[in-house]
Amino acid sequence: MDKTAKKILCVGMMSCDSYYYDVDPELLSIPNGTNSIVRMTAGGDATNVAIDLARMGYHSCLIGMIGDDFHGDGMVKTAKEAGVDTSSVIRNPDVTSTMTLILYTRDAKNASDRHCSRNEGGNAALSEKDITDEMMDGAAHLHYGSFGPLKSLDGEGGARLLKRAKEAGLTTSLDVKGLGRDYSKLELMLPYVDFFMPNIDEVTDLTGLTDLVEIREFFKAKGVGLLCLKMAEKGVYITDFNEDILLPTMTSQEEIVEIMGAGDAFCAGFIVSSLMGLPLKERGVIASLCSRRCLLTAGASRWSATIGELIEESAKIR
Repeated sequence: MDKTAKKILCVGMMSCDSYYYDVDPELLSIPNGTNSIVRMTAGGDATNVAIDLARMGYHSCLIGMIGDDFHGDGMVKTAKEAGVDTSSVIRNPDVTSTMTLILYTRDAKNASDRHCSRNEGGNAALSEKDITDEMMDGAAHLHYGSFGPLKSLDGEGGARLLKRAKEAGLTTSLDVKGLGRDYSKLELMLPYVDFFMPNIDEVTDLTGLTDLVEIREFFKAKGVGLLCLKMAEKGVYITDFNEDILLPTMTSQEEIVEIMGAGDAFCAGFIVSSLMGLPLKERGVIASLCSRRCLLTAGASRWSATIGELIEESAKIR
């Protein structure tokens, strides 16, 4: 595939992720402990989506802010090696790179049973003025990943950014993160979002709603073009407010190796299949297959599949 055909901008969260497995559950009450595996990699929602897109064969351009430090170097190196265009990543010596600590204790019940902690770092400092019109030149889509941690961009700045993208002819998408959510800021951004792709817990936290019909009508009234609601073991609900699709989960809890990045993989698959103009149900199936591949792999964005392989696999499911 010609990587210049569809340039996709991934704006937002960049994080250096440190995974600690088999951690003593009493770690915080003892002076020293041991664990079996430690792994460090590039992460953050925008980074994950950018890497996933590049591995599917698309020209993904990552836009985020990191420090001029050791961890920032590692993130850029990892993204470049995956095929991501990192020329628009901002290296700011006045901030530290965001780092996320992900702990799995020995008594973890399943792959979802983990503990995460991160510093705000460059993610909180990224602002609208950092994202120039030149960065948007030649792009087909802008993905905002993700609402919540981007304190200087969420709200009015994010709304203006998404509006600029749409006025420049790009389609847009938006995901939500589990920290720092403020609905009053999100509401400003929704009219400029073509694909809104949160999970059910995030929506409930933001709106207080749990019923799919009520959620559908709520976001329709806010001007969202299309809603993808990720619901873990309950599957995914997708509506363009004309057609409504409910797809079952493709992965059992027993199969899951790692949950980090699965939602981002879904976003990447949905963006690509949407740019291809595929039917709504097929887009949902392809996105779900991306998520499944991620769930069956240790770590975010370590899975790999071309869009051709995903289309072929989706044909067997449809």
